[in-house]
Amino acid sequence: MSSTSFEAPLRLKPSVSFLLTTILVVVYFGAVLIVFVVPIPIGFSISLAVVAAASGVYVIRRYALLIAPNSIVMAIMEGDGGWLVRQKNGEEYRVSLLKDTFVSLPLVVLNFRKDEKKRFGMILVRGMLTDEVFRQLRVRLRLSKPE
Repeated sequence: MSSTSFEAPLRLKPSVSFLLTTILVVVYFGAVLIVFVVPIPIGFSISLAVVAAASGVYVIRRYALLIAPNSIVMAIMEGDGGWLVRQKNGEEYRVSLLKDTFVSLPLVVLNFRKDEKKRFGMILVRGMLTDEVFRQLRVRLRLSKPE
């Protein structure tokens, strides 16, 4: 692949992931169950279980099902290394990629920053993008130098 191919923008338009949804449901269901196994007062256990369940619903809606208003439904990696993200509610932001972005074969976690206070995250597993776009994303991220 020539370096000129990196000059073209890379458009990420993830689809809903059954795999990510399943993993998150299992993890959060386990968290709720563990709360009741730990020897703490029942009132505190119920409170923790409600918090864990609410967190699970939020995370699944935002990152796996992409139905929360602040879900990132499109991201464009521009040739100069800049990023443009669009949320489900229609808001668009120019953002920069952070160093704590994680790249592996089946999973990519993109962490963005708009300014000092506003941060965004995007979890991508194999199958949310086409195989070619997912491969191009991993290659570009490994060769780029985030902030």
